Amino acid sequence: MSNSDAADPSHPEDAILSAWLAGKLHAALAEPIERHLEDCAECAARLDGLESRPDAFVAKLKAVTLSERVPQDASLPAVNDDLAFGVLAMQLGLIDRERFVDASVLWASRTGESLADVLVENSWVDPAGRRQIDEALERRRRSEGVAEPTADTIVGETGDRQPDNFLLGQLSSERLRLRQVHTSGGTGRVWRAFDVPLQREIALKELLPQYARSPVHRDRFHREACVAAQLAHPGTIPVHEYREEDGRCYYTMRFVSGRTLTDLIRAAHEAMRGGGDDPFARLFELLTHFVTICDTIAYAHSQGVIHRDLKGDNVLVGEFGEVTVIDWGLAKLFTPLDAVPLAPPEEGDSATLQGERLGTPAYMAPEQARGTIDEIDTRTDVYGLAAILYEILTGRPPFQGDTVHQIMHRVESDPPTPPRELAPNTPKPLEAICLQGLEKRREDRQQTAAEVRDEVRYWMTHQTDRRREAESRAQFFSLSQDLFVTLAADGRVTHVNPAYERLLSRPADEVVDLDYRDTLHPDDRARSEPVFRAALQGAAESDFVCRVQNAAGGYVPISWTVTRTPGDRAVYAVGRALDEESQRRRQQRERETFFSLSKDLFVSFDEDGAITHTNPAYDDFFGYDPKRSAGKSYLTKLHPEDKHLVTERFNAARRGEPQSDFVARVQRSTDEYSAISWTLTKIPGEPTTYAVGRPLDGEAFRRRAAEARARFFSLSDDLFVVSDHNGNAAQINAAWTRVLGWKPEDVVGRPHTEFIVGEDGARASRAARRALIRGSEVGVELTMRCRDGSTREIAWSINRVPGDTVIYTVGRDVTERRRIEQRLRVLLRESHEPLIVIDRHGAIERTNERLDTLFGYAESELVGEPFERLLDEHVREEHRARLRRYLEEPTVRSMHAQPRLPGMTKDGKALTLAVSLSPLWLDARLSVIAAMRPE
Repeated sequence: MSNSDAADPSHPEDAILSAWLAGKLHAALAEPIERHLEDCAECAARLDGLESRPDAFVAKLKAVTLSERVPQDASLPAVNDDLAFGVLAMQLGLIDRERFVDASVLWASRTGESLADVLVENSWVDPAGRRQIDEALERRRRSEGVAEPTADTIVGETGDRQPDNFLLGQLSSERLRLRQVHTSGGTGRVWRAFDVPLQREIALKELLPQYARSPVHRDRFHREACVAAQLAHPGTIPVHEYREEDGRCYYTMRFVSGRTLTDLIRAAHEAMRGGGDDPFARLFELLTHFVTICDTIAYAHSQGVIHRDLKGDNVLVGEFGEVTVIDWGLAKLFTPLDAVPLAPPEEGDSATLQGERLGTPAYMAPEQARGTIDEIDTRTDVYGLAAILYEILTGRPPFQGDTVHQIMHRVESDPPTPPRELAPNTPKPLEAICLQGLEKRREDRQQTAAEVRDEVRYWMTHQTDRRREAESRAQFFSLSQDLFVTLAADGRVTHVNPAYERLLSRPADEVVDLDYRDTLHPDDRARSEPVFRAALQGAAESDFVCRVQNAAGGYVPISWTVTRTPGDRAVYAVGRALDEESQRRRQQRERETFFSLSKDLFVSFDEDGAITHTNPAYDDFFGYDPKRSAGKSYLTKLHPEDKHLVTERFNAARRGEPQSDFVARVQRSTDEYSAISWTLTKIPGEPTTYAVGRPLDGEAFRRRAAEARARFFSLSDDLFVVSDHNGNAAQINAAWTRVLGWKPEDVVGRPHTEFIVGEDGARASRAARRALIRGSEVGVELTMRCRDGSTREIAWSINRVPGDTVIYTVGRDVTERRRIEQRLRVLLRESHEPLIVIDRHGAIERTNERLDTLFGYAESELVGEPFERLLDEHVREEHRARLRRYLEEPTVRSMHAQPRLPGMTKDGKALTLAVSLSPLWLDARLSVIAAMRPE
């Protein structure tokens, strides 16, 4: 370096540097020299020609300053960290300059120790002070990391990023004490400081010394403080005071700590990529912060302030969720239509900034990138808000590039990549809000920050409500014993509840995403489509019966209620299985509902003859409390002379022989006896016996009884026909139309045998004649002709009420049962395995020839016997309990999954059996097929 260069007034002369090296400068003069040497690599290099003897401290100082300009080897970062530790300890007042020099010399003479170790070892810095300095250095390293060009704020075309400087002296004001640099960037730095009179921690923002000499930067810094001071909102930082002293410009404000929104976004997306968090909860938390930012900017706009540098790095989120928008250094004042500006724009402001590019490249609005300052207004901040929203949705800014100019070119000319291409789970409404805010033309964006806020808030509220409703429904239906299925608008199954899985033995992941039609019986698919389409249009359908396939390949009849919630595109189906027990309970409820409205006296009895239910007409007539009647025997209130008659009739009814028009006297609460004409009946397959009575009044009683029977059978799912003494149908119920397609006008007045196919007509006539003689004929299976030309298999029960000239015939559709039974017969006949069919109680229903041969029995010897008849007697009791548990929740179980069973043939020969089990539903009645292979 030449002497002329050294004469530059901004660099100290050689004589001053020599005096500093010799330690002859007064402390007040030495400190500025030391600060200059830390910043100026050239003057640090000049020390080589001035040194009279090697000095470890100076050598280390030179290494640090030169490391800013040359590639660092492995040792230099450690040197830099050590010196930074000492400088910060001196700056915090923990050591003085002389102690710093002594420690540095001592440190230079040792290997393997840090400067911090030397200071602590000699008790010059205590462990608490070391922790404080280490934390400050860690923050410094993070803030000094090389930032991408997308993250830096540009202040004019020539604004350069300056390194932090820890060697700034304390303020001349005794009321403030600087503690440590908190953050730095752009043209200023923020200190953590202490307000001595008020005993509180504050933040002090200072214009960097290299900019403090510039009137433009001082004016801009002062304007930033004025703008910040005039914004009184929870999302801004209140300013305490502004000062210019000893060539330094600074203002103080409340100290705010926290993580930047960019840090939170980065952490959220890393967590979501790892799959450990709920994406909705993470997104919702970030959007909550975003709404607060929008509120803050909307307030600033109402006060005539535009931020112009909105980005995630300029938003702090505190430990308790407080959100603060910081760095108003590029803010612009304007006059809003509905407010008076708090401070007028400074003279020459527009002219000074015209043509400059102010802001952060990746978050700049196109008008900022072009440098057209006159076009900047509140919609510029709307763009910045949309850029933050883009970062929330995708984890990156809207535009990226290798250089600042490349990024700004893309901001001006290229459309942003739609968020869903980068993050496929991005909700479409949020993507639309974001892309509108990033439009190149200001007129095409949302026009205010409040509009952006309201759109995002509406989406959040709507999603919260939907999520709460969905969670409530899911919780309810997860506990429900009914089946619950959710269908998308295209018919895909999106959810099934545990009851669905249990009944059909199909796990949810096997059913979800299937078309619902693929889960139904082929004959029911066409019928289901109009119901589904109607539900999509808002029409509900109740008691719609269709059959759903279970894991074994069979079909279970289920009664569905299908509906759609207004405003929701999903279709909800709630079902109840119509197994034998369910149908019985359903029909019993229907009968009890009917009889509760009847004017006739109605009472039901259990298998032991105890009263289980009475209707209001019965209670009113006899004057008894129904709660006290329940559990009493049917004999309790009978006239003694009638008990024998009623017992005979009651037993006959329990055997399936309906009893009608017999008279028995019953005692009323007034102690008198009333003669009642009773009808007793028992529904096949049910334990309950029903009694319907009417006080004797001649012909009216018969007419009303006929009407009651007709109303009852009109509610039945079974076919019902009343025939006169000539065999012509006088009345049919609606089931004829549902099952066979025939309407009343097609059947009434004609013998219903005309609708029987082929030779079954003659069998029906013979059964009807037997019913006239015996009173009833049960289980007559006939092939019936349908209106569309097809046929159905119907099992008929033919009954004649004593004293009546009419015949009551009830039929049940057993077509599906017959088909399954036919397939079962073929399976038993063709199978190479020994097969056996057992019922829901574990009794043997059928066997095949191979099983009979294996055990030495004839089929007739086994039918009706318990399954354990084929096992060794030592395991029969244990196996009976295991089989009972299996029949409660039957599933397909292969041979390799079953324990081996010890069998026993008819002649006493022992066998070891491998067994597989498959449940089978016959007309809603459970049977199980067991294959038994000897080993």
